[in-house]
Amino acid sequence: MRLEQMVDKRLMQEVSRLLGQFSLSRDWLTAGSVSAALLTPSGHVYSGICLDLACGIGFCAEHAAIADMLKARETVIESIVALRADGIVPPCGRCRELMMQVDRANRHTCVWVSDSQAIALGDLLPQSWMEWEQCRHPQWISIFFIVPIEPLAKGFQR
Repeated sequence: MRLEQMVDKRLMQEVSRLLGQFSLSRDWLTAGSVSAALLTPSGHVYSGICLDLACGIGFCAEHAAIADMLKARETVIESIVALRADGIVPPCGRCRELMMQVDRANRHTCVWVSDSQAIALGDLLPQSWMEWEQCRHPQWISIFFIVPIEPLAKGFQR
């Protein structure tokens, strides 16, 4: 797959427009320190900003951009970029996993990791569990998340 030589101008304009941290209900609860924009094969641009919140309920800008895309019932991402004050930032593992789970075709997504380098999502998330034959059937997914409860419960006895 040939990756683009430079970030799509529309994506850079959108992330630059959205970027800018601001406080929410408390000074230390913020939004907008990272912005993201993605391009779909249909030519639509979707975007979002991060929420840095307490209790683990915040989310990345890429998540917000993907949710924006899903509202339009699109699932395939051609290209994605995230920006913070010091430049382009690659997506975290959670964002990479989200893109793969939204549509397996996204393994070909052009993911910008710097202003001059893009890497296919499949290369950033090699050997994804979604590619395993046994994981193509929902009944197998629960096998990966089973935790024996009895040994854990013994540790909580008073």
